[in-house]
Amino acid sequence: DVGVVGAKLVGANATVLESGAIVWADGTGSWFSKNTSLGSGRDDEARNHRVGYTRETDYVSAACAMVPATLFREYRMFDLHFSPGYYEDTDLAFTARAAGLRTLYQPFALVYHAPHSTYLTDTQPLIVRNRAHFVSKHATQLAQHLPSCVVPASCTGASRGMYTHLAATRLYSYRLLWVDTILPEPD
Repeated sequence: DVGVVGAKLVGANATVLESGAIVWADGTGSWFSKNTSLGSGRDDEARNHRVGYTRETDYVSAACAMVPATLFREYRMFDLHFSPGYYEDTDLAFTARAAGLRTLYQPFALVYHAPHSTYLTDTQPLIVRNRAHFVSKHATQLAQHLPSCVVPASCTGASRGMYTHLAATRLYSYRLLWVDTILPEPD
């Protein structure tokens, strides 16, 4: 039931660049735990527990993603509209999810990555164009995602980290917490 698996991307200065990513309802994205410094041994495990376990995520970077070749060909998973880049990996994950497959982040696959080194020009026009195409293509799925963290009033201060964690782990679609002032009693 897994369609895409991605690695932990680390920069030259030993900080996490990506450990799975969030796609908000408006199609914008956020990287989970970006710029977290990596340590070693138990210190790293304690400090970076949020990036140290395999979990489902909205998408992973195409800088290092594994997809079974048969699935890649069957679903024509790279939409040429996104060429030469930006949102092709997001579309890949959403296409896999629409086919009933999950996208996983795997922290034990670690890749040192030089971000944005492929492009020598301004990438913003390409990002804007491709995000518009992505949003129109995946509007139904995006309607089930949380709004961007800058939108809700509840996403300020200390609650911002929790909101981002819920979005990154996709727990908002699986859990319910019921709080009541009294215990239920039989009538």
